[in-house]
Amino acid sequence: MPKLLYISNGAYETGGYNHEQFLSKTLAQSENLTYTEIRFRKQFKGPIQWLVLFCKTFFLSKADVIVTVSRLAWPVYLRTIFSNTKILLVLHNHDKNDGKRPFFYQSLNAFLSRVPKKLGPRFRLVCISDYWKDYFNQTFALANQSLVFPNFFDIEKLIFFRGIAKKSPGLIHLGQWSDKIDKKSYLILMHALKQKGYAFYFSSNQEKSHPNFPISYFEHQEAFHKQMAMAHATIVMNRVNEGWPRLVHESMLLGTPVITLNKGGIEPLVKTGNGYLVDSIEEIMQALSIDLKPIDYDALEKYSTNNTPLFMKPFQQFIHD
Repeated sequence: MPKLLYISNGAYETGGYNHEQFLSKTLAQSENLTYTEIRFRKQFKGPIQWLVLFCKTFFLSKADVIVTVSRLAWPVYLRTIFSNTKILLVLHNHDKNDGKRPFFYQSLNAFLSRVPKKLGPRFRLVCISDYWKDYFNQTFALANQSLVFPNFFDIEKLIFFRGIAKKSPGLIHLGQWSDKIDKKSYLILMHALKQKGYAFYFSSNQEKSHPNFPISYFEHQEAFHKQMAMAHATIVMNRVNEGWPRLVHESMLLGTPVITLNKGGIEPLVKTGNGYLVDSIEEIMQALSIDLKPIDYDALEKYSTNNTPLFMKPFQQFIHD
């Protein structure tokens, strides 16, 4: 039986990991492919460790179809260069300000500029939204080799929490704690929120603590969803251009409006749900001072897991071709 391999690396199960895994499993199931997953949980740091990761990936990249990520793109390509293996490279965003070393983007840009042309019909770039598909098409001329597979959600479960949550008008969710957040802006925002009597928190699925930021740890996803459904609003201020953040989408499906800085792939998502795109903390506080706009649930529910077959057709065609 033909095989599909999903190979990635990362210490934690992030939103990106959930998206890539769901894509891989859905494609394998739809095409009756044997599914195998390899995830390197270790954090590889420094040239020697990068070489170790490269070698591990190179020797394990054996399958008819491989779904992989930016850091592993080169070893997967080089291992399969003389085979008929089809490669799906998943990219969630592209922002040199996200803290990665310059070598990371030098390597990735070199890959995107050269390799797709050599692989031709054996390669597809997978983007999380039309925003990023357009970006990569314009930047790397990949118009004929890029596909979109968005984040999908168990809508019924989120609707359940939306229905039972008792709203707390004085509670603000500040998004997920990560290295991507704009700490300076959040400190100013928290001062403004405190003056207006709001309580606020960051959410995390890892036990974290910080002397200047309130971080709530949620061991179970249900508790995380219930708390977010109770909040008056979710405010996201990241310093990097996001892909299509699961947390933002989930917040709106849970009935909690989103207010966010106007940048990157988060813009079309927030527009879809009738959220707020702002340019300053003053605008955030102005939005909170009046009744928040109703959420467009119908537009957001397009991304129910029940609709995955509609988005899967181009991937199935890629496998058959």
